[in-house]
Amino acid sequence: MKKIQKYISILCIVFLFLVISVNINSYANEPIMEYKFTVEQQKVKRAEFIWRICIEKLRQEKVLSNTDAKAINKYISDKMENKRYEAHINNYKYQKNALKIKNVDNIVSKNIITKEQGEILKKELSKYNLNNLEY
Repeated sequence: MKKIQKYISILCIVFLFLVISVNINSYANEPIMEYKFTVEQQKVKRAEFIWRICIEKLRQEKVLSNTDAKAINKYISDKMENKRYEAHINNYKYQKNALKIKNVDNIVSKNIITKEQGEILKKELSKYNLNNLEY
């Protein structure tokens, strides 16, 4: 009985070492640049989320109509699109530029929303820290 328990414990230890070595090898092969893209992607996703939440909040408060909200979302998504098919890192550059608060002025200048609505949207967006889009 003691021999069986000893063999089972040795087998468990060997299995544990095998699992740990597989996990270590999978992390060791990860390219360093992938992390940078992931951080950039997280910045873009966070800013997209903030824009979506602010637009939805203003729509619910009847500051923006449904057509205004759709037009803003279409403008932002068109501006985020990289039409030049450049390197992957440049996609993030276009996306981050499209999600900056200063684009509210462009939206107003293109007559998508009024100046008053633009000021309210800017005020709502400025409650959140979007400074990480600057670099």
